[in-house]
Amino acid sequence: MTLFIHIGTHKTGTSTIQNICTNKNHKLAEEGIHYLQPSKPLKEIREKKRKLDDVEVETIRSECKDIIESIANKVFICWEGFSGYYNDGYKDAIYNAYNLKRIFYDCDVKVVIYLREHSDFIMSSYLQELHEGKSFSFKEYLDETEIHHKLNYVDFLEVFINEFGKENIIIRNYSSKDEFDAVHDIAEILASTTLRNLKVNNRINVGYKYPAILVSRLANRYISKEERLILRRILQSKDFISLPSYDYTIRKDLNKIQEGYRNQSNDLSSRFDIDFERKKENVSINQDTSIHDDDLINVALIKAIVQQEKISSQERQMLENKIILLHKEFSIGIQKNKNETNILIDNYGKRVKRLEDEASILCDNLTSLTSSFDIYRRENKASIFQKINLSLKYYFKKLTKRPNHEN
Repeated sequence: MTLFIHIGTHKTGTSTIQNICTNKNHKLAEEGIHYLQPSKPLKEIREKKRKLDDVEVETIRSECKDIIESIANKVFICWEGFSGYYNDGYKDAIYNAYNLKRIFYDCDVKVVIYLREHSDFIMSSYLQELHEGKSFSFKEYLDETEIHHKLNYVDFLEVFINEFGKENIIIRNYSSKDEFDAVHDIAEILASTTLRNLKVNNRINVGYKYPAILVSRLANRYISKEERLILRRILQSKDFISLPSYDYTIRKDLNKIQEGYRNQSNDLSSRFDIDFERKKENVSINQDTSIHDDDLINVALIKAIVQQEKISSQERQMLENKIILLHKEFSIGIQKNKNETNILIDNYGKRVKRLEDEASILCDNLTSLTSSFDIYRRENKASIFQKINLSLKYYFKKLTKRPNHEN
């Protein structure tokens, strides 16, 4: 039996591979390939961040008998967590490699590793933080994690080579545009006809374009985890995906990161045949032109919301209730500080009143959105579109420009 351990790294299509292998498990079994999800005790080795003692190793081995004692020709497990924590630059990989080797010492192990170009990986990691509820900017993410100074793929590879031997390490170059190619590449590694002939139509994780980043950063401060999942589905819709990728500042930072890893990339190319040289995005970025215009964001948001297959009436109602709650919280906040309230009324009274009116209009519009959408589809008129767009545009604009002492 040969045990294939796909350790990622993160953001290299592992979610797609896991989902497909789970759905095609019976077909894979017919080919003599036993796909297994790693057990909880096996996953917990990442949390240890140290070398396991003999008792711990034996305990985990007893929980992995379905792997160790499998009668299949090939066993395949896939979990990016075996690489470690990406925000730490995978410094704990040295313990994961050591512990995996001890746990599966009597198996013929092949370690599968996919690497993503440094700047592309860091940008994707930042988007993952937004998915999980963070609201910081890309620069703030870099300052907080310093991930752009921590990634060292050469040292990372050497850790697993030292434990398993270079002949047992399968290294691949992953591009963000090749998620489905990664599935077919795994098919070649496993010699699986099932995966080789598979036609993949839907990506599991779709990255945010820059306007979606702006909306996510704003909304994450106010919405729940459940609501973030709804928002994520909207921001990953085709209406947002068609918008520009980054603004000038982010692109400049990414180019700087890429250049900073130039020597390491050359080393990866010469020693491991991993070539990160890739074509630049064919997008002209003008430093003096904003590509995240409010109209672009709001039109995309409107289009995504009015598609019934994207958001149900119940979900729409939940978002409406959240807007009402935010309005109430805003009003309560004003009453808590009388002195600041007086200053606020003097300087921003008209703005606050206008925001309240527009929030009320927005709630009314969202309440009637389901029936309005039927009219829109039947009569194909733009008036409904423009009405909702106007409300959302001014609501988000005023929310982002709220004075500091409104809180």
